[in-house]
Amino acid sequence: MESPSSDDARARPVHDRQHLLRDLALIYLTLAHGTDEDLTDDEVDTIAGELHEWQEEMRQESVLSAIKGALALYEREDALDQVNAAIQGVHERLSEEDRQLILDDLVEIAMADGRYMHEESTFIGELADAWDVSAGEEDRGHWASSAWTVLQNEGPAESWTPVHDLALIYLTLAYETDKDLDEDEVDAITAKISEWIPGAENEDVLGVVREVMETYVQGPRRRVFAESVDAVGEVVPQHQHEALLADLRYVAEADGVILDAERRIIRDLADAWGLPAEEA
Repeated sequence: MESPSSDDARARPVHDRQHLLRDLALIYLTLAHGTDEDLTDDEVDTIAGELHEWQEEMRQESVLSAIKGALALYEREDALDQVNAAIQGVHERLSEEDRQLILDDLVEIAMADGRYMHEESTFIGELADAWDVSAGEEDRGHWASSAWTVLQNEGPAESWTPVHDLALIYLTLAYETDKDLDEDEVDAITAKISEWIPGAENEDVLGVVREVMETYVQGPRRRVFAESVDAVGEVVPQHQHEALLADLRYVAEADGVILDAERRIIRDLADAWGLPAEEA
């Protein structure tokens, strides 16, 4: 991370700087733990490192104290109110440029455990909105709007969307390799599609899966599948392609076994989406 742009950071009284550190720590912790109910050592180390860069002149003990204070707030019954107050406090204290840097920090924290989850992407997107952070097309980072709206449909409700493309890929993986589609595989496909469109009603997700099944049986399958692979590769940011492969493995294993044919499809998709072979 770059150093904060505001010279005000060092000019603030120690109490204010400690309060800002605690607010940042609370936001960082909410992202790291609140989105997956897990907090790894790597995430804690990343949080401490990012906080130290914000206040380089403060001792490491002060950073650890800020994290402990944030944990205490996070465990309170009114934790959500505390998080919202921290978000508002950062908005009021820091410039837009510094708020942009915080969003970049959050992406680093989100990826510290080796994954960039949809819930984390959504959280970062909501912060960008709350902090009125925007960027030109050439400056868009991981926190830009495309990072958390990758599968939103901007066309008519009935039209084919990137969600349909993704469901078609999952369906092809589950059925084409063994000519069988069991209930567990359908449940796995539905669950993973739901993660890509947070807030969607279950019936809407099932509707997408049904529409894709109808398209799948009509063919020509290879052309439609190839188009879906290209479409998903274009609309989903590169840093989320690994999450796509993780979803594919989940779907492939839903029936209790992952076939060699399924492994080949996943490797081919990794190649199509620009991921190294070991990711597959």
